[in-house]
Amino acid sequence: MAISIMSLAFGQISAAGPPDFDIILSSGLSLTVDGTAGATVPESSGDIYVYAFATSAVENGNTVVYVVASHDFVDHPEQSGEGDLTWHAHKAVLDSNFCISSMDNTPTASLSGNTVAITDAELTGTLTMAFTGVFTETSLGTCPIHIFDM
Repeated sequence: MAISIMSLAFGQISAAGPPDFDIILSSGLSLTVDGTAGATVPESSGDIYVYAFATSAVENGNTVVYVVASHDFVDHPEQSGEGDLTWHAHKAVLDSNFCISSMDNTPTASLSGNTVAITDAELTGTLTMAFTGVFTETSLGTCPIHIFDM
């Protein structure tokens, strides 16, 4: 599966997002947004806001993606408890439905001004695209429901 066909899966960008999710420039595991990076956090329980970097790397036939995420449930040591919306990073694997099949907490997130970056990542493969959006629980798993920009 190639994540570069993600736009075909969604048809196009599926929702207008806040300015801090509008990508101006993407370079490596860093992107510049139109607004203050991380200024917007999820308002709905269970929603996961992401800045994401898709790669050509594959694990078990699925695409490796690095994400900087904010959500109200605890899955990372940087979060202090339920409801903590601290932005943090994951290395995730997306299945053929673009849903999360596995993830770990190895990379680190950096948000400063209008820049979002992943640091401490052992990047394999090449970067294929960056995107911003919202994931949530669906009948297929934790999957994207809105793509703001790519």
